[in-house]
Amino acid sequence: MKDVDNAYYEVLKWLEQTDSKVLILAAKQAVAHAHYARALKYLRKATEEKSYANNMILEAAITELVDHLGWTHISTNLRNQMIIKFRYDYRPF
Repeated sequence: MKDVDNAYYEVLKWLEQTDSKVLILAAKQAVAHAHYARALKYLRKATEEKSYANNMILEAAITELVDHLGWTHISTNLRNQMIIKFRYDYRPF
Protein backbone atom coordinates (compact mmCIF):
# COMPACT_ATOMS: atom_id res chain seq x y z
CA MET A 1 0.00 0.00 0.00
CA LYS A 2 2.80 2.36 0.88
CA ASP A 3 4.55 1.66 -2.43
CA VAL A 4 1.42 2.62 -4.35
CA ASP A 5 1.16 5.89 -2.45
CA ASN A 6 4.84 6.69 -2.92
CA ALA A 7 4.67 6.05 -6.67
CA TYR A 8 1.52 8.14 -6.96
CA TYR A 9 2.98 11.08 -5.06
CA GLU A 10 6.22 10.91 -7.07
CA VAL A 11 4.21 11.25 -10.29
CA LEU A 12 2.23 14.14 -8.81
CA LYS A 13 5.47 16.04 -8.27
CA TRP A 14 5.79 16.33 -12.05
CA LEU A 15 2.22 16.23 -13.34
CA GLU A 16 -1.15 17.56 -12.24
CA GLN A 17 -3.74 15.20 -10.82
CA THR A 18 -6.18 16.00 -13.63
CA ASP A 19 -3.66 15.26 -16.39
CA SER A 20 -4.75 12.45 -18.68
CA LYS A 21 -1.52 10.54 -18.02
CA VAL A 22 -2.20 10.42 -14.29
CA LEU A 23 -5.87 9.37 -14.36
CA ILE A 24 -5.23 5.62 -14.64
CA LEU A 25 -2.64 5.70 -11.87
CA ALA A 26 -5.00 7.75 -9.71
CA ALA A 27 -7.78 5.20 -10.30
CA LYS A 28 -5.48 2.34 -9.30
CA GLN A 29 -4.43 4.18 -6.16
CA ALA A 30 -8.08 4.85 -5.29
CA VAL A 31 -8.98 1.16 -5.69
CA ALA A 32 -6.01 0.20 -3.50
CA HIS A 33 -7.49 2.37 -0.74
CA ALA A 34 -11.04 1.10 -1.42
CA HIS A 35 -12.18 4.54 -2.62
CA TYR A 36 -14.32 3.11 -5.40
CA ALA A 37 -16.32 6.25 -6.18
CA ARG A 38 -13.13 8.23 -6.71
CA ALA A 39 -11.76 5.48 -8.96
CA LEU A 40 -15.00 5.49 -10.92
CA LYS A 41 -14.75 9.26 -11.35
CA TYR A 42 -11.19 9.03 -12.69
CA LEU A 43 -12.02 6.19 -15.08
CA ARG A 44 -15.07 8.02 -16.47
CA LYS A 45 -12.96 11.12 -17.01
CA ALA A 46 -10.31 9.04 -18.79
CA THR A 47 -12.89 7.61 -21.20
CA GLU A 48 -14.18 11.09 -22.02
CA GLU A 49 -10.76 12.44 -22.97
CA LYS A 50 -10.29 10.14 -26.00
CA SER A 51 -6.51 10.19 -25.61
CA TYR A 52 -6.38 6.47 -24.92
CA ALA A 53 -6.10 4.07 -27.83
CA ASN A 54 -8.36 1.40 -26.38
CA ASN A 55 -11.32 2.76 -24.47
CA MET A 56 -12.87 -0.71 -24.40
CA ILE A 57 -10.50 -1.72 -21.59
CA LEU A 58 -11.45 1.37 -19.59
CA GLU A 59 -15.16 0.71 -20.14
CA ALA A 60 -14.67 -2.88 -18.97
CA ALA A 61 -12.87 -1.63 -15.85
CA ILE A 62 -15.75 0.75 -15.13
CA THR A 63 -18.25 -2.08 -15.54
CA GLU A 64 -16.24 -4.32 -13.23
CA LEU A 65 -15.99 -1.56 -10.62
CA VAL A 66 -19.73 -0.85 -10.75
CA ASP A 67 -20.42 -4.57 -10.47
CA HIS A 68 -18.11 -4.75 -7.43
CA LEU A 69 -20.14 -1.98 -5.79
CA GLY A 70 -23.26 -4.10 -6.21
CA TRP A 71 -24.98 -1.81 -8.70
CA THR A 72 -26.09 -4.62 -10.98
CA HIS A 73 -28.68 -2.54 -12.83
CA ILE A 74 -26.01 -0.05 -13.91
CA SER A 75 -23.57 -2.85 -14.67
CA THR A 76 -26.08 -4.54 -16.96
CA ASN A 77 -26.79 -1.28 -18.74
CA LEU A 78 -23.07 -0.60 -19.26
CA ARG A 79 -22.50 -4.10 -20.66
CA ASN A 80 -25.34 -3.60 -23.13
CA GLN A 81 -23.88 -0.24 -24.17
CA MET A 82 -20.47 -1.84 -24.72
CA ILE A 83 -21.99 -4.34 -27.14
CA ILE A 84 -23.38 -1.50 -29.22
CA LYS A 85 -20.42 0.85 -28.87
CA PHE A 86 -17.64 -1.66 -29.62
CA ARG A 87 -19.01 -3.90 -32.36
CA TYR A 88 -16.70 -6.52 -33.77
CA ASP A 89 -18.36 -6.73 -37.16
CA TYR A 90 -21.09 -5.07 -39.15
CA ARG A 91 -23.62 -6.60 -41.48
CA PRO A 92 -22.88 -5.93 -45.15
CA PHE A 93 -25.49 -4.02 -47.11
